[in-house]
Amino acid sequence: MNEWLAQRRELVDSLSQALRAGFASVAAFDAPAYLDCVEQQEELCRRIAALDRRLPPLWEASGPADPGREAAAAELKTMNAELQRLADIQAALIAHGSRSIRSFQRVWAMGASGYGPPQE
Repeated sequence: MNEWLAQRRELVDSLSQALRAGFASVAAFDAPAYLDCVEQQEELCRRIAALDRRLPPLWEASGPADPGREAAAAELKTMNAELQRLADIQAALIAHGSRSIRSFQRVWAMGASGYGPPQE
């Protein structure tokens, strides 16, 4: 169980980093990097789902209390809450990030076409 939790923690941390990179690419007006980040996030989500399908049993329904089992269950609950938060952030990034990139591209195009400050 500890190995499974460690693998899942690594994937969740990687997803968090990929989301940060996605926001950084939007802030840097780097559309290709943003799209790469979205693809990386989707791949990490698939890997987390695949790992979740191989979840080892945390506890038997009838058994003595085990602090290790309780700690594992608490860690899993914490990761699930974090994943929910990351899913909300990822949805916002996808919804608003692509819109931001398009807006920035329009501004760049206007700048490239010689748009300047208003004439006085």
